[in-house]
Amino acid sequence: MKCPLISCSLVLGICMFFASCGFLSFKTYELDVLPQEGGKYFCGKSVDFVFSESVEHYYAQKAVKLMCCGQSAEAGFEWKNNTLCVTPEEGWIYGYDYSVSLEGQMHLKNGSTFVVYERTSFIYGDKNKVFSAKGPAALEQASLDYSFKIEFNRAVQKQVFRKYFSFDASEDFVIEESDDLKTFTVKPLESWQVNRQYFWKLNTFVSDDNYILDGVLSGTFKTITDTQSPELVRLCPVSADKTVWFAPDFLQSVMSGKKCIGLEFSKTMDYSSVKNAFSITPQVNGSLEAADDEGCKFIYSVTEPYLAQVEYTVLVKDSARDSHGLYLSEGQRFTFTCPDEYLKVTEVKINGSAVDFDRDIFTLKVTDDSDDGGDGDDSGQGEEAEEEINLNFLITFSESIDAQNLKTAFDKTTVKLVFPNSALSPVTTHCHWNSERTELFFTCTNFSAATDSESVVYQLKIAGGTGGIHASDNCYMEDSVCVNFVLQ
Repeated sequence: MKCPLISCSLVLGICMFFASCGFLSFKTYELDVLPQEGGKYFCGKSVDFVFSESVEHYYAQKAVKLMCCGQSAEAGFEWKNNTLCVTPEEGWIYGYDYSVSLEGQMHLKNGSTFVVYERTSFIYGDKNKVFSAKGPAALEQASLDYSFKIEFNRAVQKQVFRKYFSFDASEDFVIEESDDLKTFTVKPLESWQVNRQYFWKLNTFVSDDNYILDGVLSGTFKTITDTQSPELVRLCPVSADKTVWFAPDFLQSVMSGKKCIGLEFSKTMDYSSVKNAFSITPQVNGSLEAADDEGCKFIYSVTEPYLAQVEYTVLVKDSARDSHGLYLSEGQRFTFTCPDEYLKVTEVKINGSAVDFDRDIFTLKVTDDSDDGGDGDDSGQGEEAEEEINLNFLITFSESIDAQNLKTAFDKTTVKLVFPNSALSPVTTHCHWNSERTELFFTCTNFSAATDSESVVYQLKIAGGTGGIHASDNCYMEDSVCVNFVLQ
């Protein structure tokens, strides 16, 4: 009987001891959070943790954790009686995701403790005022001039849009904004590439009224598919006035003068790539130009004639591309020879005597009564007699010399002293051409005749080559004609 009595007394004493020390309480403590978890949007001034009892502020504030968009953020605190009001130190940002929790051991004023956990998460702002954007759906087989729009529910400055908009296009593009700054249109400056997929992205940013864009916006589109490589259909002569396109077979027979070269492709081509892929060797100055509205035909217009009997090579490399960026299926090479004949000197006469071109030196007998326009004495002796020696030259060409080339032809025909330096140097007194412009006649004076002790050599030179005498732009002498002669 004594043991139960002692046990009851002991239990009662222990309970009274713990109660008097404040270590044990049978009271229930409550903590509520506003706004409650589950609401998507919140636009109040603070997140409030409401305690049913007064707690030590230090431990309560230390137990608060504030997250903004997944990152820890500094919290500010304010107490209103038993309510802890939590706000971000930097202020709320509309549209940001927030999470606020309070977890830990709380301390009452009387020394008792209890453990709490409450959490709430939300998007800050009025759901009717969310900053949002809408873009186009993904698109296959977009046209090469395709444009797309990104629309906002509030105004956005153009420079802000450009800062946060990214696009992987290698081509130049333009961005146009609507008058209300709520719609932005992206389109190519010229055209997108064919067979290409493009990606664009709009990162989140804060609006002028402190709302953040509701999520990252991105999109893609793929342009039309084209796998058919272009081909060079023909390369042919074209008349100088660019009106007549000859058959390709005529390339070897009619490429003279300033005839153009025509190129025709199976598809619309990129002009710059065709220009860079085209070449002619030896070089003939000219320019490549489009010959139709479709971009399939081109003409190389020459500004100088082809050289007679010269073989030319025309190359169109496979680097030429069509308007979709597809390269030429294969490069092609063409050759032709200008059929024009060289201008020739058919005959040279000096004082009526025909020159034999096979002889190294032509000897001309000069007497006092020769038809040289002089009235020298019978002896032919002395300096006065030498100075009065006149020679008449007649040069016959195989082709008529164009009127604009007559003076140049005369200037390119020279008579000079070869040796010795002590002899007289000839001077031209007059010249003229026949009506057909095939014969050049001129007279020179001031010659020295050879003596028994000294030879005197003169040279008649008729300049040839591309820099020499031309009958027309593309008809010239292949080589110079030189006649060395002595007077006896």
